[in-house]
Amino acid sequence: MQKGVPQIMDVTSIKSILHYLSNEIIPSKFEVAQQPEQNTIQICLRGINNIYWLEISWQADNARILKIERPEKIGSNSTLAQQLSCGLKYMALVSLKQDQFERVIKLEFAKKPGDEITRYLIIELMGKHSNLFYLDKNLKIIAAGKQIKANQSSFRTIATGAIYSDPPRSIKKEPDEMESFTSWKKTLSIVPQSLKNCLITNYQGVSPTLTNQIEHFSNIHTDHVMNKSIETIKDQDLEEVFKIWKLWIKRFKNKNFNFKTYDKYFYCVWFPEDNYKTQKSLNLADEIYNYYYHFLKLKKIEALENKIELIIFKQKTFEKRNFNIQDKLLENSENHETYKLKADNIFLKTNLQKENIMEAEKLYKKSKKLKRARTLIQDRLDIHKNKIDRLEEFSEMLDNIVLLNIESQKIKITLLEEL
Repeated sequence: MQKGVPQIMDVTSIKSILHYLSNEIIPSKFEVAQQPEQNTIQICLRGINNIYWLEISWQADNARILKIERPEKIGSNSTLAQQLSCGLKYMALVSLKQDQFERVIKLEFAKKPGDEITRYLIIELMGKHSNLFYLDKNLKIIAAGKQIKANQSSFRTIATGAIYSDPPRSIKKEPDEMESFTSWKKTLSIVPQSLKNCLITNYQGVSPTLTNQIEHFSNIHTDHVMNKSIETIKDQDLEEVFKIWKLWIKRFKNKNFNFKTYDKYFYCVWFPEDNYKTQKSLNLADEIYNYYYHFLKLKKIEALENKIELIIFKQKTFEKRNFNIQDKLLENSENHETYKLKADNIFLKTNLQKENIMEAEKLYKKSKKLKRARTLIQDRLDIHKNKIDRLEEFSEMLDNIVLLNIESQKIKITLLEEL
């Protein structure tokens, strides 16, 4: 797995994790919520045999829903976390819903299984439009991950107290495993463009990630077929793509999922039979968690590195500026002999006037002051020099940690946090 941007959690990934979670956490009792980051909420659920933690994030570049390991206690005092902890206390999660190819997830809560649904958590994992909603039984918004004002969107405003409305449903064609190759090709050829764009434009549930996966598993020898115009692709290659297309639909609708990484840092939750035979059975929820947390830790490491670099740069700039000021003062203090010599020359004159004596005294005082200041200035110079040297050491330590070849990202994060 390489450093980079994590794969977007598309509708297929969402469907797979929800299928797993439904078997694990329905029913379960809500325990507590915390908000470790602005766009992320973590909730604890007590099942029949175990305690589960879910992480829900509406972060634009990494929207996700994951089953996670027990997290650190961070963010329990946020307004959203407190609203959830108080409003859902002692309530049971009785249902986890998602309609076909929609990226909207609905968690339904009741006092106990079989009772009326009185609370909802709605999660919309839709890229930059991702959001979380906490609703009452009448679908009134009690709290939202982010509110959208009228001047931000003319189509859909989001505010507490308003009635929740579903995002616009897709008018694209629903993928159907019974559709013929002729019909499929005809649909894609309505507006000729790249095969990737034809699939995304015409069918629900298709993402750039899915088109990459379909191309990867298709038995074709044409490079980058998804980026080629539909008009220029041979029927033989299209038929191979169509086979994998139908396989994806079958896996999706039958909820037949597994986990596999490919192409270094991408993953897939569905793949051809040949891959199933060679792929050992993995805990899908754990593998998806490990995948995303690998990138989240990389992001945290990068943020810590940048933060430390900025602190060192600012502090070093401050110390250097003060060092230069003191160095200038030290240079001026070396003139104390000059002032003393001027005063001596005044007293060598004949017919001294009162004004001459006063001027000489001022020069003597200035000379003595500069002479005394030299020691203090030198002390200050030493302090600033020591601080600059110490900051250089911190900079070297940072470089060593960055270059440190260790498997555990957690250790690297700990070292950076200590630094």
